[in-house]
Amino acid sequence: MKSALKITLIYLLLGIAWIILSDSATEYLVGHSRSKEMYVQLTKGIFYVFATSIILYFLIQRYQKNLEEKVKELKQLNESLKKEKEHIKASNEQLEQFADTASHDLKSPLRTISTLIQRFQVKFKDNLTEDSAKYLEIIEDSTKKLNSKISETLRFSKVHHYKNKQEIVDLNKLVVSLKNNIRTIIEEKKATINSAN
Repeated sequence: MKSALKITLIYLLLGIAWIILSDSATEYLVGHSRSKEMYVQLTKGIFYVFATSIILYFLIQRYQKNLEEKVKELKQLNESLKKEKEHIKASNEQLEQFADTASHDLKSPLRTISTLIQRFQVKFKDNLTEDSAKYLEIIEDSTKKLNSKISETLRFSKVHHYKNKQEIVDLNKLVVSLKNNIRTIIEEKKATINSAN
């Protein structure tokens, strides 16, 4: 509010000074003494400056009030964003803890399955048919892949900690890996997957 008053007073003083000085300069240059008409013009000029300075004062006051409201809104928005950021950070930490726990809980039975398959293969290796051995290899391979997928998912859940790193991917190896992942479905459906180098 004080700055609005200062600006208005400066405008008022400069306006009145300009009117008085310009009239004095006109009187000096023309060489006439001040007439009644000149006093009326001087009064009108001073009144005009006074009226516009009042309008200016209220406009500046309104502008400052609007500006203060906008600053207050921005502070509230910043505070809200800060709280939301803290909430998201806490939520991410909880998700990471859950992912770690889930990863451990999912990997534990896979390790058991893998260990049992290995023991089964060793103990009954002489009694296994070719198909049985093949199925056990598929189960063991699938458990390793699932273990790998769980690790990749865990790593992905923590990706915000690391910079994105681009790398070259061999699509041929990717196709072979995909074929191995869905080998049983391919065999059941008697499907073929073609890829060009």
